[in-house]
Amino acid sequence: MKQNPLAPAAESAEAVAVAQQPLELGAGYDEVLTDDPAVVYEISQPPSVQLDVDGSTQELFALLDTLEHDGRFADAWQAARDYRTENPEAPDIAAVDQRIERLNRMRREAPDVQYALRQLSDPNPTVRDIVRQQLMRGGETARILLRKAVREEPLNVSRSATAILQHMRAEDSFEDIFKRMTAIEEPTDAVTFMNACIHLIDLQDIDALRPVAAWLKNAGSSEFIPLARAVHERLNELPESAQVASLRSDVNHYLTGLLEQGEDRETLEAGLAAALLSGDEEAVQQFSELGLLFLLHEQFLIGNDSAAGGYSVSGVGGQSPLIPGATNRWSASSGSCRIREKGLTHPLVPAAGGSLGHDRVGGGYTGAHRDLDTQLGAGPEPFTVWFASLHMVSGFQNFGNRSHWEYDLGGETIRWGIYEQSLHAFGETLGEAEAGRTYLFVTKLEKNHSGRNDRWSVWVFPPAEPVEGGLGEPSASGEADFWKDGESISNINLNLQGDSRHDQMGYIDEIQIAERYLDLSLSL
Repeated sequence: MKQNPLAPAAESAEAVAVAQQPLELGAGYDEVLTDDPAVVYEISQPPSVQLDVDGSTQELFALLDTLEHDGRFADAWQAARDYRTENPEAPDIAAVDQRIERLNRMRREAPDVQYALRQLSDPNPTVRDIVRQQLMRGGETARILLRKAVREEPLNVSRSATAILQHMRAEDSFEDIFKRMTAIEEPTDAVTFMNACIHLIDLQDIDALRPVAAWLKNAGSSEFIPLARAVHERLNELPESAQVASLRSDVNHYLTGLLEQGEDRETLEAGLAAALLSGDEEAVQQFSELGLLFLLHEQFLIGNDSAAGGYSVSGVGGQSPLIPGATNRWSASSGSCRIREKGLTHPLVPAAGGSLGHDRVGGGYTGAHRDLDTQLGAGPEPFTVWFASLHMVSGFQNFGNRSHWEYDLGGETIRWGIYEQSLHAFGETLGEAEAGRTYLFVTKLEKNHSGRNDRWSVWVFPPAEPVEGGLGEPSASGEADFWKDGESISNINLNLQGDSRHDQMGYIDEIQIAERYLDLSLSL
């Protein structure tokens, strides 16, 4: 697994011991902290500023905020003291006193923090590890000076400061990190800053997202696709409004602009994934026309508009709603294979629409298939394809009731799903299927995985079992030469059986086919 460049460094034994100690004034400083503010002022602060002591407390606080943001704690402290001396009866004098106390603490802590920041560029990794751990525990003063380091220090120190702020979940550092990222000319040098923005974006409101979306609109590098995805995810969490729609449009402009940069697969795969996430139909269409990745998601939506993917609640044979990745009409060997208004549900699959079911009188199975608009794995080179689908059989009084996939790819016929009262995959029984229970099947086929041998892997998820950490180990897997060269997966090929005499039915729903697992819509 690729290491996250922003992950905090592992703590060495020495670092663990030393990091618990308070920060100490480093070598190179001969001064000693005293109650005299001039001492701290001389070693850590620029010349003081002048304040109109006759101004309002609002003007004072505005100035203090500016100075504090810039790390000029001694100047802010002195300005507040001067105002306090000249305006002892000011109505907000208690708030001024609290600010003086806070700034006094911060101006005394600042030299230690500044010294630690300089050690972030030390060639000794143990030293860097120690100061990182200490800065993470440095409180408000450290956060402010870390933000200043992000803005002003050389790239290596700025990058380290960014990593620490990310670890601290310092939401107010987002703007500083983003601005530093946009000032870097080489996109690969901006990755650390972009990753931190992604990590902190869930804490940001629409005002913070506005400059990000505006900048992305004209960003010229595919390096920033992960940031575009994160912005889209955050926008989708906010209440829908004209502002949200405008920012989403800016990000989609960036995604579609990738098309003009060349058709290398890596760039376009990432662009398609981001376009799909954004829901931008125009972007999805533009990317799909390049034929870079196959992706189909059949939800059996109910409606009269076939151009919008709608099915009528009737026999599936002859219906041909517009579904990206599919072409031609459905064919079924029996009119009992019908679109049902009620869909299957499963906690790991975002579900919508109806389902496909079968309830032929007296039983008997029905094949149903629809052509894909491409042939998957037709060449001799290795090829991988993923399937996901929901399966349910409402009863097994007719033992042959079923709901499964079936393909003949030149070798033995392969099946997976519910088959004759069992959870079935490639000739293996994975357990007994419970009547009326919906199962999620995820299947991975790898053509020519090992020489001429192909590999299959199947995961089965009953809805009652919680899943953590992704797919995990497959429920079953194996290798065989089941996918011959010259053969391809060119259709959705299903096998369903039910028996209306006993009010029993085989169902399938939420059919997905993709070349990458990450493109499947699963909550895993």
